[in-house]
Amino acid sequence: MPSDVKFGEQGFFARRTEPDFDRVLQSAVDYRGDISLCLVGGEKVEAFLFNYRAGSLELFENGSSAVRKIPSKDVESIEFSGKDEAKGKSWEDWQNKKLEKKTS
Repeated sequence: MPSDVKFGEQGFFARRTEPDFDRVLQSAVDYRGDISLCLVGGEKVEAFLFNYRAGSLELFENGSSAVRKIPSKDVESIEFSGKDEAKGKSWEDWQNKKLEKKTS
């Protein structure tokens, strides 16, 4: 992992062998971009993760509207690969932009 990439940001990568791997999986639920998983057996999954509980990930694979469940024990590594679409977009930013449009 590049040293300039922070936990939970695009480009962040973690392996199952890391001590906080469970925390990384949990934080991926709050990430509003795609993730890349490498599973036991070598399968690679590009997806949007929306739920992690009871040792299971629930996600939408890219190109599919079906929910896929993956046991967390099958995840070898995770990368926060897609852009976090909500990063830097706060309620205050939205209000300021709306006000700017009204005054222009």
